[in-house]
Amino acid sequence: MRYQPGTTAPRLPAWLLRFLAPGDSGDYVAGDLDEEYARYTVMSRGRLRADMWYWKQALLSIVALRVARRRRTVPPGVRRGGGGIMEGFVQDFRYAVRGLMGRPGFTVVAVLTLALGIGANTAVFSVVNGVVFKPLPYENGDEIVRLWPDRLFAFDKRFAVEMEDVSAFAETAMWGRRGWSIGEGASRLDIRGASVSDNHFSMLGVQPMLGRAFAPGESGVGAANVTVIGHALWVSAFGSDPTIVGTDVEFSSGPITVIGVLGPEHQPIEADWQMWIPIELDPGHWSRDNAVNVNARLRPGATFEQAQEEFRAVAAAFYLQEGWGEMEPEDRAAATLAPIKEWMIGDVRTRMIVLLASVGFILLIACVNVANLLLAAGGGRVREVAVRAALGATRGRLIRQFLTESVLLGLVGGVLGWIIAARALDFGLAHLPADIPRTGQIAVDARVLAVALLAGLAASAVFGIVPAVRTSSGRFSEALKEGARGQSTGGRALRLNHALVTAEVAVTVVLVVAATLMIRSFWTLVNVDPGFDPSGVVTLRVSPPADRYRSDDAVLAYHAALVQALSQTVGVTGVGGIQFMPMTSGGQYAEVRTEAALDADRYGTSYRVVTSEYLATMRIPVMSGRGFDRTDRAGATAVILVNQTLAREAWGDVDPVGRQLWGEDQTENPYRVVGVIGDVRQTELAETAMPEVYVPITQQVTRSMHYAVRVVGDPRGALPEIQRTVARIDGLVPISRVAVASDVVAGSVSSARFFTLLLGAFGALGLFLGAVGVYGVMAYTVSQRTQEIGIRLALGAGGPELLRRTVVRGLVPVALGIGIGVPIAFMTSRLLASALYEVTPADPMTYIVVPLILTAVSVLAIYLPARRASRIDPARVLRGE
Repeated sequence: MRYQPGTTAPRLPAWLLRFLAPGDSGDYVAGDLDEEYARYTVMSRGRLRADMWYWKQALLSIVALRVARRRRTVPPGVRRGGGGIMEGFVQDFRYAVRGLMGRPGFTVVAVLTLALGIGANTAVFSVVNGVVFKPLPYENGDEIVRLWPDRLFAFDKRFAVEMEDVSAFAETAMWGRRGWSIGEGASRLDIRGASVSDNHFSMLGVQPMLGRAFAPGESGVGAANVTVIGHALWVSAFGSDPTIVGTDVEFSSGPITVIGVLGPEHQPIEADWQMWIPIELDPGHWSRDNAVNVNARLRPGATFEQAQEEFRAVAAAFYLQEGWGEMEPEDRAAATLAPIKEWMIGDVRTRMIVLLASVGFILLIACVNVANLLLAAGGGRVREVAVRAALGATRGRLIRQFLTESVLLGLVGGVLGWIIAARALDFGLAHLPADIPRTGQIAVDARVLAVALLAGLAASAVFGIVPAVRTSSGRFSEALKEGARGQSTGGRALRLNHALVTAEVAVTVVLVVAATLMIRSFWTLVNVDPGFDPSGVVTLRVSPPADRYRSDDAVLAYHAALVQALSQTVGVTGVGGIQFMPMTSGGQYAEVRTEAALDADRYGTSYRVVTSEYLATMRIPVMSGRGFDRTDRAGATAVILVNQTLAREAWGDVDPVGRQLWGEDQTENPYRVVGVIGDVRQTELAETAMPEVYVPITQQVTRSMHYAVRVVGDPRGALPEIQRTVARIDGLVPISRVAVASDVVAGSVSSARFFTLLLGAFGALGLFLGAVGVYGVMAYTVSQRTQEIGIRLALGAGGPELLRRTVVRGLVPVALGIGIGVPIAFMTSRLLASALYEVTPADPMTYIVVPLILTAVSVLAIYLPARRASRIDPARVLRGE
């Protein structure tokens, strides 16, 4: 085998030899071994055996050189570093403290940069930890599932009872949202809560702090008139009275006995619940008012998949039992289970993970900036390092010293970052959107503190190792010959700086692209037409209690009196009621057919009960036909309104006015379509309108109703008078969910707004840190080229030309970083797809604008130090040389 000039020795053992051998001895031995390796390969025994020989010789040389080092006589006054590991670390720590204190400007900038990155990571991690990572504070949280977790779907109680037949369920529990109030006038306190099965708390493994939970038999037919209240309600409404248990409290629905108070650690299924009563089950009064939700606990040994299949089978059997025919494939596919934690978190998880990744990028950018600072500082410490090496310091000891400084910077930055995170979290918790779940679990606890410190240590390793190795690898004899100036002006250091700038710009591109996509998505979302006009509208919910309004006629009389009284209130221009107000939780699902046959095509719809004045009050347009009027009363022809989406799906281009619709189990007495209305986004702005049907309350009596009251002027100012008017009709009817409609619409996108603001802030911070990094490297590069620039100016080079060349040269790593970052951003932004609204992860405008912004910012960061360089006095530079 002939010798090939390109044959090189294995890099890893050569690096270990140079790193672990004392002084420069490793370099000399490695050079000899490289020559021997080449000969050994030529002579023949193949590359593999040559590599094995090299590894063996390198390791033996390391051992031999270190043993020889220990036996060497140390000159008087020079202390050998072998005084024990702990003593060496103490010396390194003291030296690091003195060194950092001797460079206060560098230290402050580095620590603040790290503190920003670590603080942002710690604050966001504390939120993500509380909302996503922490287990639910329930004894059986991993076993509990939510049945049919669709926002619009709810079981009627007949269907819910059938769920007890699923053998994979150890138990099931129903719940439905409820509202109450305490007090009158300005002191009135609206309370949200739920009516629940008596096993609700035992299923969760929750015990009250005071009193007891519900006992078996307290829900169902003739439910007990008792309540368990939450800790916050106990404090705010009852002054933390320890004797409240056993007391009858006068709520809007009548007196209820308090039997228990939950502890502050309890997390309700829905965040705003403060009160629970046993659910009423009366088979003699099944109706759409009996809609409930169902949770279940899996039986030990039952799998999630098994439970889901059994649930679907029971649901299909119920369809047949009710005469609805075979369960449609899409209905069967929608009959799903969801772990209770996943249902509670919902789509917040994706946004939380995106935020956590974003602040991770912020920390990475901060680390690159500090690494560049350390590299720049290392250029001025070559003579110091050379002197220490001449006095016997090994390369390993030098690297350890530099890493000690890095770790010290990281720890100080971590502690300061933790303080910043704690303060930021206090502010953030006060401004978190109400629809973010599990906010009570968010805290800067021991785990969060550990993350802050670990982030500091990890950052130390990231930004410290490269400058440490680079600074300790100089040719120290040459550095000593250079005298006091002793700065490294080598091209390798500048290339390393530029490589770090490239990496920093690439990461910044990814972060800013994500932020820009979210901002564009949110801007599109908030400009969506919801299908109604919320301006100037007050909303509230009333629930006439069944023990006071027993018949349908009594319920209708109450609603009619309420509409009349509100209409006559000064400043009110319209009053309309709907079973579920748009942009609030709740809804009903119904299937309709355009033919009488039960096996005809079915259309799944959202089912809404409204008063005749609702469309006009909310300014929902009637596209064809008419709305409801006073002729649509009980006993008259059943009428129905359909929205444009259902009209398009069921009849295509044909006007459906005058045609018929059959309900789920109807074969006679169909509805007559009297009008087509505009589409309304019922649950949130991001969801497109689904097929909907509207029926008049006079033909489908509904107890609980939301009312929209349109007023002249400021709707907030009209709230007290509207509440007084409702109370005058019947002060014992609970009023809840009092709000301004525009606030409700804004609240439906509050979490999207919150995450967009945060991600936008992180994008701006990343852009700022990236610009600082480019500026710092450019300033360092110019300082290293001062002599060259001065000579060029002395020889007649023009300042503008030098400025142009410097800027162009500085933009090379920036352009390379953008070129690397754009495809990475294109791939990673797909993770945002589920959080974007009508903006694709590959949005062309974003990928044009972001590089332009980064280029403009980089040009400014490069131009400032380059302009100073072009104005150097060449005579002063030459005199200095």
